[in-house]
Amino acid sequence: MNIATRILAIFNGIVTIVATVVIDILYSLAHSLERIVGVNPDSSHFFIGLACALVEVLGLIASFFNWYVGAILMLIGAIGFFFLVGWWAFIPLIFAINTIAMLMTGARDSDLEARLRERRQERRHGELPSAS
Repeated sequence: MNIATRILAIFNGIVTIVATVVIDILYSLAHSLERIVGVNPDSSHFFIGLACALVEVLGLIASFFNWYVGAILMLIGAIGFFFLVGWWAFIPLIFAINTIAMLMTGARDSDLEARLRERRQERRHGELPSAS
């Protein structure tokens, strides 16, 4: 994968994870304040939100080795967070989808570069593949 694309994808993934954790903290804090004021909120799911962020971290780490597995884990974490906090999860979901798109683009470019390199090697050695 192209190093510039990989660095951008990693940076975008880190922004996704930070956005997930910040929204999880604010969401849990709002529920705690509602309990103090006397409003009956839903139960706070702070640790479940952190688990979603952890799945996204694992996806970002897995993308170093296999972009497909990393993309699926990041998407699972973002969608799981959506069920937890509702519409607020669109903020990290946008970053996660952008990161996945960067991983896919980088993998495609890397695959294309490998094919071109292979083609050049074949031409140097006089071995042109048949057009069948």
